[in-house]
Amino acid sequence: MRTTRASLLAMTAAAALLALPALAEAQTQGQPRDAAGGLLAQAAPRDGAPGNPPSTATQRGADSATGNRTPADGTPGNPPGTAAGRAVDRTLGTNTTGAQPENNRAATSPATGATTGALAVDSNALRSGRRASKVIGSAVYNENNESIGEIDDILIPPGGSAPVAVISVGGFLGIGAKLVAVPYDRLNMAANSNGRWTLAGATKDSLGSLPTFTYESQPERRG
Repeated sequence: MRTTRASLLAMTAAAALLALPALAEAQTQGQPRDAAGGLLAQAAPRDGAPGNPPSTATQRGADSATGNRTPADGTPGNPPGTAAGRAVDRTLGTNTTGAQPENNRAATSPATGATTGALAVDSNALRSGRRASKVIGSAVYNENNESIGEIDDILIPPGGSAPVAVISVGGFLGIGAKLVAVPYDRLNMAANSNGRWTLAGATKDSLGSLPTFTYESQPERRG
């Protein structure tokens, strides 16, 4: 009895496989063809969508012969797409099969290290800005055109607060000069000043009365 049943199942499966070419031919009837009679390429709908039943034609034939029912793509036990398609999605980080939805989120996430809006600057506007290398060493004048000192350095306080200008006051050829710190934004260069930096309201005496500044806690001071 078992031998007869096994023989019947084998014969049914073989008949189903032999009928596959006819089924495939029938499926192509009514599809658009080119001038030579060949089928035109069409975008295949995803398995389980209208026009594309679950599984493959071979699997459906085998199911008909054995009485089994392969679960539709996307249901538990049978994810969308083919095993090869899912492997490609995992490798390339894509989601063409619909089985890797996490790759959709990865594709829209900014890459690590990429320039974001929070880091971007206006390069055109910066071209007219002040270069520290050009400011350091410049003479400082007051509004009366009196030389009152020289910019010795520019410091950026911890925490990124407003920069500070260190001005050398008095002395001769750097000997006996006193260093004082003033807010950098107090320095001004007028358009017609021939590159002169102005510290309005200051004199040598007023700068000299400010607390002395030292670089002792600034080991990274320029050489």
